[in-house]
Amino acid sequence: MSEVFVTSDCHFEHPNSIPYCNRPFRDLDDMRKYLIYRWNSVVNEEDTVYILGDFIMGSPKNIHKILPELNGHIILVRGNHDTDNKVKIYQEDYPDKIEVRDLAYIKDGKDTYICSHYPMFVGEWNNNRNNKLYCLSGHSHSKNVFYDNIPLNYHVGVDANYFVPIHFDVIKARLKEKEKEQCLGK
Repeated sequence: MSEVFVTSDCHFEHPNSIPYCNRPFRDLDDMRKYLIYRWNSVVNEEDTVYILGDFIMGSPKNIHKILPELNGHIILVRGNHDTDNKVKIYQEDYPDKIEVRDLAYIKDGKDTYICSHYPMFVGEWNNNRNNKLYCLSGHSHSKNVFYDNIPLNYHVGVDANYFVPIHFDVIKARLKEKEKEQCLGK
């Protein structure tokens, strides 16, 4: 059975991501191996992974080194580091492995989850609606999965999620629990 996972900001092969994000790796090789290991420990070949931006940095050879190693079908929502040159390589060399979008949506019953690289304030859109609108995002490199001042958002970045893609069901449950806490004034 196919499963759905979400992550962002892997920053494969980005040397500054280790010191700037305070990542616990010796070097890029150590980081690459660990991120691939963690990814493949939860994602199977038939699964889908939404990557909400900033996937692989540097030259095209980095794409060819990393992408074939990762399990699953990838839907990449472009981030600020996902250049046109990289997107062209994805589309030409890996059309069955990865698709690129500016935004993505995951429907779950009446609820919709906007997948964006950047957080969005979705609270206003939820007034007088039977269905809910949530935002899954990255970009901030925060260590927290929730933003204090942006309700109904979940930060899926690797820095907040132990360097592993998060199962969509886990995200849904955590968002519903957080929403319940907010309603109770906790």
